Amino acid sequence: METDADTEKAQQVLDWIHRTKVTSFKAHELVTARRRAFPTVSSTAPALRLLEEHGYLRSFQPARNGTRGKSPAITSRVHPHVESLGVGSQAQYSSEKSLPELVLLR
Repeated sequence: METDADTEKAQQVLDWIHRTKVTSFKAHELVTARRRAFPTVSSTAPALRLLEEHGYLRSFQPARNGTRGKSPAITSRVHPHVESLGVGSQAQYSSEKSLPELVLLR
């Protein structure tokens, strides 16, 4: 279940995406860039899940290169229309509690 805090965190992620113009990222990169909002990788999960549900992101697990070591981190790809729609500006969502839907990536 989404809460206002999850929506606020998701908006912070969108702002970061808009500002940095990333096309894909890993959760640890978000933690590095936004340490105050997301102190751990697990703290990014609700915001990333909400953005994925609304079609802003698509997560995928890269293939493993071998049998040893840790599996690769999950990568989130940004919907190509996020930048062209200007999604991420705070003024656009200041009065709304939910994120608008985008067409899901296939």
